[in-house]
Amino acid sequence: KPTINFLDTDNKVHGLGGCNTYGGKYELNGSQLKMTDILSTMMACIPGMETENQFMSSINKVTEYEIKDGLLLLKQNNTVLLTFKPAKAKD
Repeated sequence: KPTINFLDTDNKVHGLGGCNTYGGKYELNGSQLKMTDILSTMMACIPGMETENQFMSSINKVTEYEIKDGLLLLKQNNTVLLTFKPAKAKD
């Protein structure tokens, strides 16, 4: 499953696209969100590449975010592209 992590100390974003790790920068202005310079590793994964390709395409289109009912909604023009729920805490 794809993951996303935001590091507010240096405005970096990183995570797992389903197979490959990725990272880049983000800019936040109110509910406006822009992710830039997104790079990822380039391993081929079978199965999983279709999901990852869709994820990476979507993450580059994000223009805004919303937190609703405990979920992070990443949107473009008020259309939800990606939905994330918080990770469970590890013991």
